[in-house]
Amino acid sequence: MGVKRVYYDWDDINKLLDIIHEKCKEEISYVTGVPRGGTILAILYSHRFDVPYMEYISNHYPHMLILDDISDSGKTFEKLKKEFPNPK
Repeated sequence: MGVKRVYYDWDDINKLLDIIHEKCKEEISYVTGVPRGGTILAILYSHRFDVPYMEYISNHYPHMLILDDISDSGKTFEKLKKEFPNPK
């Protein structure tokens, strides 16, 4: 049995970005994304909420939001959290 896939349209994506922003807007000064799909979301977030986009993840920016477009095993974010414990 494989991972259940859920597909979103652009209206769904914008609604989800709104939810993320409402939950963390007071804590976020920068946004970045996990290449490649997360980069698209991060740039959308940056433009939509006027938050500076950073090309690279960095521990120097503890108020950085990291976005990704796929969530399945959680291994990507486990690895990122070990390497970059400061960003959100």
